[in-house]
Amino acid sequence: MTVHVPHAPICRITSCLLTYTAICIDIHTIMHIMVCMARHENIIWDPIKAQSNVQKHGVTFEDARQMLLDPHGDELHLEIPDLTHSETEERWITIGPHPYQYARLLYVVWTEVIDNTTRIISARRATAQEIKAYVESFG
Repeated sequence: MTVHVPHAPICRITSCLLTYTAICIDIHTIMHIMVCMARHENIIWDPIKAQSNVQKHGVTFEDARQMLLDPHGDELHLEIPDLTHSETEERWITIGPHPYQYARLLYVVWTEVIDNTTRIISARRATAQEIKAYVESFG
């Protein structure tokens, strides 16, 4: 079964709202999205990458961790597969409010490395285009 999600509409899957640009999603991906919000039990990262991320983007991986662990994440997060960068591992993008400054949205790239263990790859502020997509998806 394949669900086609055309440009910019909203796909409601449980309480997770997603916006895609002209891609097809198979049922495995949909099932993954349905459970993704509750699975960030253990979060890890490379400390050297975390340090360079702060220098490059001004966002700490601790802030990204807090965002992913937000108990209201299933209502506040936009989570989509990162199809562009998933050649060697399945990567995901989560856009959601900063844990301490809700008016500021973060864009976090992560992967699941072991059951219920999430590895943060990158974290930065969401761009204007990403903020617009986020706001429209919850519109």
